[in-house]
Amino acid sequence: MSRRVSQDEFRRSIKILRTRILAEGGVSDGDKGDVTVSSSGSSWSLDANSVTNAKLSDMGEATIKGRPFGSGAGDPQDMNALTVRALLGIIAGEAIVTVPHQSREWSETVSASGVTPASVITLALASHADVDENTAEMLDLAAMSGTPGEGQITIRIAFSSPTSGPIRINWSAL
Repeated sequence: MSRRVSQDEFRRSIKILRTRILAEGGVSDGDKGDVTVSSSGSSWSLDANSVTNAKLSDMGEATIKGRPFGSGAGDPQDMNALTVRALLGIIAGEAIVTVPHQSREWSETVSASGVTPASVITLALASHADVDENTAEMLDLAAMSGTPGEGQITIRIAFSSPTSGPIRINWSAL
């Protein structure tokens, strides 16, 4: 029966095993399957590509392996979406634009901390709450774009049919 072990547990096990084997006369140099032994049994290394994803420790849902910004060199860590966005320099938020009257086009500038004129903006209709006047399914959206400014985004929306009221929009900037 096999089980997954952490990287630290694996290292401790190898160290204990190596100590026992050396005390009993050592292991001859050579390829021992997933491990290569050298220097008269005093150096053990994993063969390239011998550690598969299945052999790694379990990961939490919606995480990736990496090293967070500012953590220096070291073992990989499980990073969530927030940590990955920070690593990649992506900032994100939600805005509510309010379209007055029955309009086919609307432009509104919203606050967006961290956005600069050089940012690349991505917009998407946000999921809605039951109390929202406008939902993605109800809107007849023809086009939507965002222009970055210093700490703000100017959102331009065009509709196929006249629309009014608040609209939730998710934004991200890189």
